[in-house]
Amino acid sequence: AQPNFVMAQPYAPFAIPFRSTMGDSAYGAAKQRANSTYAPGVTKPFPLAPTVLGPPVIKTNNFNGHSETQGLFPPDTHGAIGINHFVEVTNSHFDVFSKASPPALVKSVTLATFFNYTAETLFDPRVVFDPTWQRWIVTADAFPESTTVQRLFIGISKTSDPTGPFFIYNIDVDFFNNNDFYDFPQLGIDQDAVLFTANIFTAAGGFR
Repeated sequence: AQPNFVMAQPYAPFAIPFRSTMGDSAYGAAKQRANSTYAPGVTKPFPLAPTVLGPPVIKTNNFNGHSETQGLFPPDTHGAIGINHFVEVTNSHFDVFSKASPPALVKSVTLATFFNYTAETLFDPRVVFDPTWQRWIVTADAFPESTTVQRLFIGISKTSDPTGPFFIYNIDVDFFNNNDFYDFPQLGIDQDAVLFTANIFTAAGGFR
């Protein structure tokens, strides 16, 4: 058989994109430190035996959260703790409590008021506090407006104070425009991004 000339040619050189969160030189230096510090046989800069810890101190501070007011079941309660506040979100409300003793309710608005949206009922709210950037992130999705539109709302506080103003965004999460249902969204963060997940169901009820 004749040799396959095309397949016999070497691949053209290409660079793998560098996706580290630091520059090339800093990354190389960090790898060098890791190789010299944690190489096999090198004395580690930390004790290998676990350090004995003291007894835990348990502090209990119970208080009532938001009471059901709009007949939405289940309440889908979610919460997060920041520097000076505890934020609770439910299927009906956005509530802020101070971390004073005892905690005090300092803000309470409906999700519709918080996101300035009344076209459909909002549900499945989530909230996290970003300690690095000192910001609160709140999400909730709404029941579909049509067979091609279902909205996910995102609120990001302008300061570390959750009683203050928020930037409000929304995106259409019916990505295929075919009456899919975006449900049970989850919210997370890392140093570079706000992360969203959800279950998507077809119009017939099957899991996509």
